Amino acid sequence: MGGQQLVRAALSAVVVVLCATGGAHADDKQAAAKQKEAARLVADGEYTRALVVIDEGLVLAPGRLPLLQLRASTLVEMRDFEGALAAYERFLAANPKGASRRSAQRNIANLAAARTTSLDLTITGATPDQAASVYLDSKSLGVFCTAAPRCQRGILPDDYKIIIERSGHKKLTERVTIALGQTLTLERALIEEPSAVTVSVAGDGTAAPAAVIVIDGKELGPAPQALTVEPGDHTLEVKAADHAPVRQTFAAHRGEPVTLAVTVQRLVPIAVNVADAKLLVGTTPVPVEAGHVILPAGALSLTVRATGFVSQDVAVPAERGSGYRIDVTLAPAPAPVAVVGGPRGAIVRVDGRVVGTVPLSAPIEVAQGARTIEVSASGRAPYRTRVDVASHEPLELTIARMPSTRRRWTWVAAAGTGAALISWGAFGTLALQRSSAFDDRAREPGVTPMDPRLTSLVDDGNTYATVSDVSLGLALVGAAASTWLFLHEGKGESAGSLVPLVSPGAVGVSGAF
Repeated sequence: MGGQQLVRAALSAVVVVLCATGGAHADDKQAAAKQKEAARLVADGEYTRALVVIDEGLVLAPGRLPLLQLRASTLVEMRDFEGALAAYERFLAANPKGASRRSAQRNIANLAAARTTSLDLTITGATPDQAASVYLDSKSLGVFCTAAPRCQRGILPDDYKIIIERSGHKKLTERVTIALGQTLTLERALIEEPSAVTVSVAGDGTAAPAAVIVIDGKELGPAPQALTVEPGDHTLEVKAADHAPVRQTFAAHRGEPVTLAVTVQRLVPIAVNVADAKLLVGTTPVPVEAGHVILPAGALSLTVRATGFVSQDVAVPAERGSGYRIDVTLAPAPAPVAVVGGPRGAIVRVDGRVVGTVPLSAPIEVAQGARTIEVSASGRAPYRTRVDVASHEPLELTIARMPSTRRRWTWVAAAGTGAALISWGAFGTLALQRSSAFDDRAREPGVTPMDPRLTSLVDDGNTYATVSDVSLGLALVGAAASTWLFLHEGKGESAGSLVPLVSPGAVGVSGAF
């Protein structure tokens, strides 16, 4: 007997069960009520609920023959042939009489084919968490088996409609023929259901801009969008004027809805006079693409740095209108200059401005460009140099010599010469006075050459003349010495050198020392 014929026989058995209920004893009235309720459910085709009620009745009266037979016939209805065979064997073991016994024996003989005939079904991709439910002929008959990914159950030979369902997948229905004594092996792959996708777009702290949605390279129109995509991996692109495009991938599987909330960030035009400048928000680098940057929402400070230039902090407001842009001009970084040598207290000037005294507590900062550096000290020749600072690399100025400008010995020689000239004039005058007095005395009457006063005047005149001559000689020597000292003392140039400490060629030096 085939599976469909056995089902019809089971329906007849239900009638027999219903007719056999009249002799129920008072002590199993509750079981009889369960039997009546189950029979009604079977008649209505609610087999799964009926089986639950039958089992409740058998708990109350395990040997109640009508319930045992109703259970077996219900399992046949549900295409649980192996379960029905076991249920009929249990019914037969309860020792039924007459037609019920003979009917059970026939059904057992027919159901015995389920021990040698089976359906072996594998559903690709099914798992214990995402199993597939397999039905025979109708879903109302309950689940025949669960594939996770495989199920194998005994079945009667016949033609069946197989229904396979798995959450998130399209239902598969096909007809199969089961041959007696054989196993029909099937492997099936279910197709996933498409997924509903919702795309919404928001601005970075501002109103959402007008944006266009593109999925898998196909432009779908403005946001928001509600659409359906096939299962698999997809690419979403959101485009909005004056905003950075957003690209991301998403996966759609098992018909599960996908919600995509995209935030587009506004592009801020930026111009920096140094091509390789680095931009930072805090410690986070900010890339520059095609003359634009993407900045976080809210007021912030943007740091712009470049090697060889002075860093600059730009205050970016929270509200950035459509015409907002950032323009940054970095100034060349100064070169640190250390001064080595030179007398203590010497004054260091750059372009005439005092910047420190020797010894310096730290290198001086010299702006890039043509600069004049001067080191001067009282009583010494100043050191000056013209320098073309072309980078921020450190420099070292070494003072080798700063000669004295004092003329002490020149002034001593000049004073001595002056004193000698005064002495020459004074004593020459005295000698002339004595010579004049001598002449006046010699013309007086009665004065002889041996007159003591004449002798004294001669001696004094000779002494004064000698002193005058010596003074004149000293004056001449002093004048010569003064002239020589004037030409040589306090003269001479300072000497020094200015060199880079890191990279040769970073500075050019020009001018006289």
